[in-house]
Order: sequence, then C-alpha cells, then structure tokens
Amino acid sequence: MNPDSLAAARLASMVFMVKPKHFGFNRQTAETNTFQKNKPSMSDIHLSAIKEFTNAVNQLVSKGIDVIVFESEDAEAPDAVFPNNWFSSHHDGTLVLYPMYASNRRRERSEAAIVHIKNQCNSRHCIDLSPLENTGTFLEGTGSIIFDHSTQSAYASLSPRTDQKLFESICHQLSYHPNSFSCYDPQGRPFYHTNVILHIGNDYAVIYDEGIIDINERKKIMNRLAESKKDIVRLSFEQVESFCGNMLQLKNNQGIPYTVCSKAAWKSLTAEQISVLERHTNLLTFDIAVIEQIGGGSIRCMIAELF
Repeated sequence: MNPDSLAAARLASMVFMVKPKHFGFNRQTAETNTFQKNKPSMSDIHLSAIKEFTNAVNQLVSKGIDVIVFESEDAEAPDAVFPNNWFSSHHDGTLVLYPMYASNRRRERSEAAIVHIKNQCNSRHCIDLSPLENTGTFLEGTGSIIFDHSTQSAYASLSPRTDQKLFESICHQLSYHPNSFSCYDPQGRPFYHTNVILHIGNDYAVIYDEGIIDINERKKIMNRLAESKKDIVRLSFEQVESFCGNMLQLKNNQGIPYTVCSKAAWKSLTAEQISVLERHTNLLTFDIAVIEQIGGGSIRCMIAELF
C-alpha cells in the first residue's frame, strides 16, 4: 500500500494509554454495558489485566507506533484503562473533554492526565464539555463518537451515554458532519457505545447494521458509508459480542496502516471478512480476554489517539 494514500486518512501514529492502579468490575457501568461479566471467582484479575496491558503496549511499540503511557494513581477508577471515553484530540490542536455517565469514571479525567496529554499533542484549544455531566447530559468521547477523519464525518449510536444534541453540537464546533442513529441488540436494548457496533478505517467500514431497526436510518447510514467509497464488512450480533466492532486503524512511523483488534474478535471474523480488511490494512491482534470480559471493552477502548 502506498504510504502517501494514508495522508488523506489522517491516521494517528501516536496513542495514549493508561495503566490502571486497580482494574476490576465496575458496577456503576454494568447497567448500560451488557458486555461486562462479573467473575468474582476469577483470581488475580488486576494482575492479569496489567499483563495484558503491558503486552499490548509492547506490541504497538514493536510495530513502530508511539505509545504514551500514563500511570493512574486512583484505585477507585476501575475503568481507567479505557481513556478514549473522556477525551479526544484533533488535528487542529483541539482537545475535547467529555461528560461521563458513571461518577467513578469521571475520576479518570484527572488534572495530571490532562496536562500530560496537552504536553504530548501541543493542544492549543480545549473544549470542556465535562460540566454537562452534572445536568445528566452525556457524550463519552470516541466510545460515543466514531470520527471519520478522511471525510470530516462523525457517527453516533444514541444511548443513555450518547446525547444527540450534544453530539451534533460538538460536530458543529469541530466542522464534522453528524450522522446519528439508534442501534439495538436482539433484546431491544441500545448499545452503550457506538464503537462496539461501528469501526471506520480509511477505505473500509465495519458495522452491525442489522441492529439499526429504523429502515430509513439504516439506509441513511449505509448510503453515507457507501458514498465515502468504503468497502463494508457487515457483522452479526455474535461477532459484535466478540468485539469485532471495537477496532481502530492507526499508522506507524513509516506510514504503514495497522488495524488493532482483539484475538477474540479476529477468531470471530470469517475468512472473507478478513480478506476484505487485509486489502486495506494490516490486522494486529491482542490477547486481552480479562480486560474484555471484566471491563466490557476491547482494544479500541484502551487506545486514545493523539494528533
């Protein structure tokens, strides 16, 4: 693949990851995140998660992707390993801080972490939406919003953690075209985050469109993706449960594209789906079974892009 073609994708080559002080099951988020599994009989959950985290960092670095690791000192922030939910950075130097649904997740947005991020990405402007969480309005970063930087478009599946008006407002401020919709699991529950049912790369998109019940909404979103000239990989619900939607495309310091996914996700993809993806990117898989099962999030949730 010609590295020059990646310039249009504006992929990140530097990422921010957080080593948690104490990883564990978060009861405050379990009500809206059906992917979480409480396994009190599992021993050494934190130590296993730290091992998975360390291996993931080493894998990314080995491929030439810069990883900035921040060590959380807050033992009361069990989901600190998922920093992409409370901030996003952008190519124009803008840093956005987001309002979080669970009170213990708001602790992750520490002043030390914010200063660290600002120093790394030379942030020139900060949009702080976090006070809105006190009014019951939530929008959880790139968990709620899928930014397609190559087309200046953004997508959001509405849920208790993703407010439509706030999504449209931040898109306007960032000069992105908003595309909101509703997506449900087979039991009729909205997915807690968009990034478990939708991933957009430079030349491809991965989506669970069957859950978009409204036919007009589904047609609108699928047409929008098609207009972006992307190969579309459609997921089953079983594949969503294996975190196939929770991917992220990055590039290394040589401009080579990598799409990160978990081993569980990779095993759930069909040979045909893998073939479509590998026409556009290199798949990089991570063994993060403990983080996925206990935290209810996968590798994309563990990575926040720095521009």
